[in-house]
Order: sequence, then C-alpha cells, then structure tokens
Amino acid sequence: MRGRADLRAVTLESLRAQIASCRRTHRSPATVRENLRYGKSWTPASRVVAAARSANADEFIALPQAITRVGEKGVKLSGGQRSAWPLPAAILKDPRILLPG
Repeated sequence: MRGRADLRAVTLESLRAQIASCRRTHRSPATVRENLRYGKSWTPASRVVAAARSANADEFIALPQAITRVGEKGVKLSGGQRSAWPLPAAILKDPRILLPG
C-alpha cells in the first residue's frame, strides 16, 4: 500500500519538522520580519510577504518593510494582531501538518 511507513523509523525531530502550530510563536522585541523569520533567517523577504498575504496579515505587518518593532512578548501589537501572529509564521514553515490555535 502506498503511503505506509514504519513508525519505528520516525524520529521525534523529523516529526516536529513536519508540524506547525497556530497557538504560539516566539516574539522578541525585534521587528515583525525578524520575528517571522525566527530560526529561519535565510528565508527570502518574498516568502515572508507571501506568507503574510496568504494569512491576510500583510496590512498589520506593514509590508514590505515589516520594520515595526513588536515589543517584548508583542506588547505593541493589538489583541487581534497577537491572535493573527502565529499563522504567517506557521505558513512560512510550510508544514505537512498544521495544528489550529
């Protein structure tokens, strides 16, 4: 059968690489772009823009500059912006499994 795999061969690391969650993401006092690219600094700006647009978050992210500082734990973002924040970051990861918030 197609699509079957021996689960004993799956590592926790490989499983985690396939999953993204919309619950929480890292937020440092850095810029929006820096936060979205957290752990993926090599990500081209065009992918950050595309992820934000597909999450309908490009307006609050102020693209294409995305230089707005978010403050510690996102204190400079509104409640709605903080809620929308994880989706573009999850889209950037391009996961096979996306867990809802």
